[in-house]
Amino acid sequence: MAALEDSGIKYNGSRTGVFVGVGMEEQYGVSAHDRDTITSYSITGCTLSINANRISFVFNLQGPSMSIDTACSSSVTAFHEACKAIRDGDCDQALVGGTYNIYFLKIYYFHYPLPE
Repeated sequence: MAALEDSGIKYNGSRTGVFVGVGMEEQYGVSAHDRDTITSYSITGCTLSINANRISFVFNLQGPSMSIDTACSSSVTAFHEACKAIRDGDCDQALVGGTYNIYFLKIYYFHYPLPE
């Protein structure tokens, strides 16, 4: 958020699209581990489908807003969709990002054993 605020660009109310490449929905497992810490925001905070929408909401961005999960190509696909949206006139500018968090490595040891 600081990068957007410090950029000098007036985003509020602009036709700015938000495209976020996402993957691995393990945050819910971390957040729901302790039932005493679950709040009304726990589910929406862990839902990958609304990552881009949260950014659009906070900055009052009026362009398309989508989270994209295409496995390992999520971020590059988000970039591609942002370029298309600008070219097609759906937005004047776009924010593009990506996130892929792995919290539970033992899941991957089962499928892809590491050499000893």
